[in-house]
Amino acid sequence: MVRFILLLVLFGLPLSGLSQSNYMKRRPPKAKVPSSEPAEKSEAQPVVKSETQPAAKEIRRQPAVQIPAEQMRAIENAFYFVKGKNGSGSAFLMKDDSGVWLVSNSHVFEHTKSPKISNIKRDEIALPAVIEVATDRDLIRFRVDRTNGLSLAESCNYNQPIYAFGDSGGAGVLTVLSGNVVAMGSDRLEISSNIIPGNSGGPVINESNQVVGVSSYLLKPKSLPDWITKDTPFADARRMALRLNDATWVRVDMGKYLEEAEIVNEVENGVDAFFDIMASLSEDSTKPITSTIDNDAIQEWLRKHNQLASKFHTAYRRNETRYLPQSIKKNIIELAEVTVDLERSANPKQVTTSYFEVRLKSYREMYKSIREHMETAYSGLN
Repeated sequence: MVRFILLLVLFGLPLSGLSQSNYMKRRPPKAKVPSSEPAEKSEAQPVVKSETQPAAKEIRRQPAVQIPAEQMRAIENAFYFVKGKNGSGSAFLMKDDSGVWLVSNSHVFEHTKSPKISNIKRDEIALPAVIEVATDRDLIRFRVDRTNGLSLAESCNYNQPIYAFGDSGGAGVLTVLSGNVVAMGSDRLEISSNIIPGNSGGPVINESNQVVGVSSYLLKPKSLPDWITKDTPFADARRMALRLNDATWVRVDMGKYLEEAEIVNEVENGVDAFFDIMASLSEDSTKPITSTIDNDAIQEWLRKHNQLASKFHTAYRRNETRYLPQSIKKNIIELAEVTVDLERSANPKQVTTSYFEVRLKSYREMYKSIREHMETAYSGLN
């Protein structure tokens, strides 16, 4: 079960400002797996939905950050807005011994096809024919014909002051969010800056204008009961930045990258739809379920489940529900068997980019873990 929870939060929730697209919904909700005991409703929700706040309601804003003018100019010149039909994100120039790169999150470019990339001074950058993608994390980069750029910090420390720059909320303005390094891992940092969708791909820098990470996603796991997380730093959303240090990059044709991204995103849509089904079962296994999942076996299972659910509620009114709950549970075992087909669909042969392969592998493992858990939970049924 722990393995299953860890898989659910593997990629977390991305921060590109895609409130007008379906992308914010494409990371699997942290739904509880149905068990033989009643389960509470999962509270997993998309992090942000852009809405106009009532005029009378006080809106809390982070205090203005004071950054020296020269330092701010360097950041303004290095920061780029990424705008597309399906959403927006952030990117920035980074300089190393080999030249200057435009750096961002992979998911920003996966979902903003043919984006406009420009900075605050309207300098535009065109997409190249070849890009580089990190093999094990949500990062992308490509060379640009520029001379300026931020440098990469060799290290960072716990509680170190940092600033996250980005297009918060996709509003088309460069925001500065101060904070600290809260926790550190080999490939990511937890930061206290209040990054939100739109900040994806933006630089997280130290006080010396050096990059320590890339704003990437929010994490709000629901794997632990509220009584454990209440009044702790882990009760609310946690902000994550991916580290560039030690990243391994592979060259990929831009056209191939976008084709594979579309395939992977279709698989993720199926994963998301399946988890919606799981969440509904977790809330009430006797309730009818509707789903747009594009899988014949799942649709046939839903048809059977909904027939049983309808019979249950009819029988409930007549106080004749003795055997139906067991029938519904047996049907859930059949759902576990259907995941074999879903697991197979998450292994398209035409996907060869390492980062996409890692994502697909995580979904196959999720399906397998779900199947094993469900079979164990209902193994006592005759």
